[in-house]
Amino acid sequence: MMTECQVLHFCPLPSFSGLEQYALKLAVESRARGVEACFVVLKGSELETECSKAGVPAFVVDFPYEKSLFSAAGQYAKILRALPNLKLIHLHSSQDIDRIGLALLRVRVRPKVIQQNHVWISHGKNDPIHWITHKVLDEIWCSSEKAREDLERFLPVPKSKIHVIRYGRDLNIVQTFSPRESARAELGLPSDALVLGAIARIDKGKGIWELLQASTQLMDEGADFHLVVIGGPTLTDPASIEFSKKVTEFVETLPPRIRERVKLTGGIPNAGRLLKAFDLYAQVAYKETFSLALLDAQLAELPVIGTASGGTPEVVREGSTGWLAKPEDIPTLKAAIKTSLNHRASWKAFGQRARARVEREFDINVIVPEIIRRYSIS
Repeated sequence: MMTECQVLHFCPLPSFSGLEQYALKLAVESRARGVEACFVVLKGSELETECSKAGVPAFVVDFPYEKSLFSAAGQYAKILRALPNLKLIHLHSSQDIDRIGLALLRVRVRPKVIQQNHVWISHGKNDPIHWITHKVLDEIWCSSEKAREDLERFLPVPKSKIHVIRYGRDLNIVQTFSPRESARAELGLPSDALVLGAIARIDKGKGIWELLQASTQLMDEGADFHLVVIGGPTLTDPASIEFSKKVTEFVETLPPRIRERVKLTGGIPNAGRLLKAFDLYAQVAYKETFSLALLDAQLAELPVIGTASGGTPEVVREGSTGWLAKPEDIPTLKAAIKTSLNHRASWKAFGQRARARVEREFDINVIVPEIIRRYSIS
C-alpha cells in the first residue's frame, strides 16, 4: 500500500535510460528486502509504465521542470503529507533539490533526504542560492572516487556529507545474453568477423564521433574489423537529433569497402542481450560518473576500450581488463583500438578477469543491503 511507503524515490523524468532503470531496480530490490519503496514519476513517462509492471507504487506528476517552482513544491508537499510512514527521500536529479526544500517547509515530519548524483558535476555551485538549497540534503551519493573529489570541490556542503556508493548489477543478467551466433544473426554480422561494439545514445558527449573517426581511420589503414553502434539520439534533445544526423551522414559518405563494416542500428529494445555479438566493447564517453553498460559488457566477458576520465578508470583496469584513451581525443583512441587488435591473444583472459571483478565487487545483492543500511530507517 502507498501509505506504507518508507523510501520515496523522486525521478520525474521523461527518459528511461540507465539512471531511471537503476533507480527502479533499487526500489524493486529494496522492497524484496522488506523496505517499502515508491516513486514520484512524470505522467506518461516510460518509468510510469515500468513501475506499474514491476508492482512499485508511484505518484504521478504532470509538470516538466520548466514549470513554476512553487507549483511543483506544492504538489510534492501534498505527496509527502499522504505518506505517514515516510522515513527517507531519495532524489535522483539535482533539479528536485529546491522543490523538495520548499515542500518540506509545508509538512510536519522531516524525513532524511539523500541526493544521488548520476551525472557529472564539473562546475562550481558555491553561490548563495545553492548554499541555501543544498542545506536540505543530509547526504550526497556519487559512484566513484573521482566524482567525490569534484563534488567536494564544487558543492557548498561539508565533505562529511558526500559518500561513494557504487552501483550494483544483477548478476543474473548473464542469463539474458543471446548466444553469439543468434546475436550476430540479428545484427546482420558475419559469424567470423572481429567486432568492436558500443551501446550508447548518439549524443556528442558519448564519444561516438571520435569512435567512428578512430575506427574508420584504422580500417582505411588495413585493420580488419567491424564497428557496431547500437543506440539512437535523445528524442527530446534537438542537439542530439542534429548530432545523430551528422553521424549518419558521415557513415553514408564512407568508401563502400569501409561503409560495409560500419553499422548504426538505431535503438534496439533490451540491447544488452546482444553483447555476445561483440569481441570488444567501447565506452568512450567524455566524462561519466559510472556506466552500468560497462558492467554488463564485462559480465559478457568482453575486453573494454574506455576513456581515462570520470569513473571509468575505476571500472576498467588498464592492461588487465581493457585499454584507456584520452577523452575527446581521436589519436589516443585510435592507438587504444590498435593495441587491443594487436593483443587478440589476451582477450579471453581480460574478459575472464573483468567478469570475476564485477561478480566480486559490483553484485547488487551485496550493494543493496549496504544502501539499506545507509538509509538508516529502522
